[in-house]
Amino acid sequence: MAADSRNVVQLIADDLGLMLGCYGLTAVRTPNIDKLAAQDTKFTNAFASTASCSGSRSTIYTGLHTHQIGQYGLNHGWNHFQTHEHIETAPQIFNSLGYLTGIIGKVHVGPRSVYPWEWYAPGETRNVREVARQTGEFFNAAKNFNQTRPEEGSGIKMMTFETFHSQTTSRRMWTSAFSQHIPELRTGLVEYYKAITRMDIGVGLIMNELEMRGLHHNTLVIFISDNGSPFVNS
Repeated sequence: MAADSRNVVQLIADDLGLMLGCYGLTAVRTPNIDKLAAQDTKFTNAFASTASCSGSRSTIYTGLHTHQIGQYGLNHGWNHFQTHEHIETAPQIFNSLGYLTGIIGKVHVGPRSVYPWEWYAPGETRNVREVARQTGEFFNAAKNFNQTRPEEGSGIKMMTFETFHSQTTSRRMWTSAFSQHIPELRTGLVEYYKAITRMDIGVGLIMNELEMRGLHHNTLVIFISDNGSPFVNS
């Protein structure tokens, strides 16, 4: 990530609807995402053309419908629910423009030959500290991209999860009138809200890292979700 060129950071939430403070939710606080929404452009009618993880992510990376690219369902090689080899994808385009591309966390599209991210760190962890650490390693590699190809980073000093966590407080939980007397639904919603809180903390860690490196003014940050929220406790 060079200081004299526009960088792009795309953050994709998993199974998130409009459950954010910037869209009116008061049950949990999402200050970091709310700050992005207040300073920049917020969309209220923008969505992918399919409501499953692999399908929606493939449409985000290609700009095409799933029936055009072959990613009809969840990413599996044996039934070829994967993107066709001839499809052009975002990492291909960015690679051709000289960017160092990378993906950290959930991938859920394939095959690798069609999505050739150069820094590849897939994972399903919910530990935002680990994701932030891996993101820092990518920033290190990107900073030195003009000199060497990326290698495994050695880690960096970042604001810790506990620092952000200590700034958060619990709030009254909103529940639908139809679910107030179903304990399982209330429990599921509480866990969902906790996941949203962790996600917002992770966004804050990444934004803080960009600012510490002086990259926040020339970096385009895109925060989106792959698809809407599932039925509670499903």
